Amino acid sequence: MQIYGQPTGPRGYDLIDSPIFAYWMPVLKIVGDAVQYPFSGGYKVHVSVALEDAERVAEHVLPILQEMKVPHKVVYPLSRYATMNTGDQKGKFITIYVGPLMYSFLALVNRLDPLLVEIQATPGPQAMNRISAHLQPEQRIGLSGLLTYVIVANYRM
Repeated sequence: MQIYGQPTGPRGYDLIDSPIFAYWMPVLKIVGDAVQYPFSGGYKVHVSVALEDAERVAEHVLPILQEMKVPHKVVYPLSRYATMNTGDQKGKFITIYVGPLMYSFLALVNRLDPLLVEIQATPGPQAMNRISAHLQPEQRIGLSGLLTYVIVANYRM
């Protein structure tokens, strides 16, 4: 089995604590049934893409995140993304847990955003900030219109 052309299992993607999010396993630890991130909190970036471009974006973005060794998850299967976009979790196709360093955050944005501009993917719905009970949008960054972010004290909240 593959997820958007990427491997599955311990050296690829796996469904752990949710039936709709596939996590990149080589950079995470699993404690019981929960994912443990290398950092407790920090920058959290979302890639929000129109449904019709989502698979193409995943095929381009996931290998870069793997190369950068950045913890992340992606909605799978694609039909679940359509469902998510009708609720509070809209616009959160790929979630990237960058950590607390601004340098790492900017390196990620500077790597992904030009690619997203180049492939001319259509932005998806605006991701809403969970900290504000989904009442305020996340902060947009970059020229592609596909990246938003928040800074959180705890990734598990």
